[in-house]
Amino acid sequence: MKNHRPLLPLLLAALLLSSCIRQPVPPGPAGSSSASQSSGSGEPSSPALPVWDDARTQAAAADLIALPTSGIVDVSHADYSYGEMTEDLQTLAAVYGEHFSYRSIGTSAAGRTLYVGVLGNPDAQRQVVVSAAIHGREYMTAQLTMKQLEFCLKYYDEGSYGGTSYAALFEQVCFYIVPMTNPDGVMLAQDGLESLPEDMRPLIEECYETEEHEYPVTLDTYLSYWKANARGVDLNRNYDALWEQYDSAPGPQSQRYKGPCAASEPETQAMVALIDSLPDVVAVLCVHSQGEVIYWNCGQQSDAAEQTRDYAEAVAERTGYELLDEQNNDASLSDWAELERGIPAITVEIGSNSLLLPISQFPSIWMETYDLLPLTAAHFLLT
Repeated sequence: MKNHRPLLPLLLAALLLSSCIRQPVPPGPAGSSSASQSSGSGEPSSPALPVWDDARTQAAAADLIALPTSGIVDVSHADYSYGEMTEDLQTLAAVYGEHFSYRSIGTSAAGRTLYVGVLGNPDAQRQVVVSAAIHGREYMTAQLTMKQLEFCLKYYDEGSYGGTSYAALFEQVCFYIVPMTNPDGVMLAQDGLESLPEDMRPLIEECYETEEHEYPVTLDTYLSYWKANARGVDLNRNYDALWEQYDSAPGPQSQRYKGPCAASEPETQAMVALIDSLPDVVAVLCVHSQGEVIYWNCGQQSDAAEQTRDYAEAVAERTGYELLDEQNNDASLSDWAELERGIPAITVEIGSNSLLLPISQFPSIWMETYDLLPLTAAHFLLT
C-alpha cells in the first residue's frame, strides 16, 4: 500500500490557503455585489466578497485544475485511495468548517468507516444525496466528487450558478455526499488482496477461480477491475427495488451478484438509513464511470418520470453527455430511490473508452462536471 501524506503539514498548508482566499477580491464582471456592508448596530462589518458571474466561476474552475496538486484534493494521479479521501475530509472540515462537516454513516463489510460529507445549511428544507464509487474500479468518481466539494467550499461566497450565488444555493439545498460508497471494493481494485483482513481473502480468491473470464487474467489484473464489495456483492444490484427480478450472477464474484437478499450488505443499509433519516430529499445523484451517458428511466410513474427526466436533461445539456431514455432496472440505488421512495434519481457516467479511467481524462471530465452540485441545487429550487 502506498504511504499517505502526513495530515498536519497538509492542514497547515490548507489553512494558509484558506486565509488567503477569504480576503476581499476586486469586483468581478457586471452583476457583482457591493464590497462593503454595515451591521444593524451601525458598526462596520467585514467587507463582503463580490459574487462572480458564471464565466468567472468557470475561469476559477479552470485555474484550479491547471495545477493538479493545487488545493486539498490531489488530482495528479488516478488511484485516489480511501486513506487520501479520509485525510481530505478532515482537512476540508478544518478549513471550511463553517459550511462543511462530515460524519460516519456506518461501517463497510471489511470494517472501514463509511463517511458522508455535509455541504451547506443542515437546516435547509431540501436535501440532495450524492453517491460515488459504489463500484470499486470506478474510484475516479470519488476523486471527482471530492474535488467538486472542495471547489464549492473554496468559492462558497464568490461562485455562482445561473446568476445565483453558491452561498444562496447551499443555504437552501444541503448536500449529503458519500464520495466512497464502496471503500473495500475501491481498495481491492487498487491494492489487491492485501487491502482486506486475512479472513476475507479466501472468498476473493475463490471468486477469481470460479468466475468465468473472457480471456486468461492474473489475479492482480482480475482484482484491478473489481466492482463488488469485500463479500463479492455488487452493491448497485443489492437494493430492494425489483431485486427478485434482477438476473443476477449465481454467487459472489467481481460484479453482478445481487447478494443473498435485498439490502443484505452494510454499505446498502447505510445508504438506505441515510436517505430515510433526511426530511425532504429532492434528488439522488449517482456518479459512475464510464460512457459519458445519463440514465434516468426506472419505470417510474408519469409525473415522477417527467420530473426526473427534466433533471437529467439539465445535466445532459450542461455536460454534453448522452441522455438515455430506455428503461433500466437492476436493483440499483437509483431504482430504489425512484421506485421505493419517490425521489428523482439519475446516474451520470463520466469518462470514456476505458473501464479504468486514466488521469489524463480528469481535466476534461472536470470542466464538464465541476458545477453539478450548484446546478442540482438551482434546478430543484426552481421546480
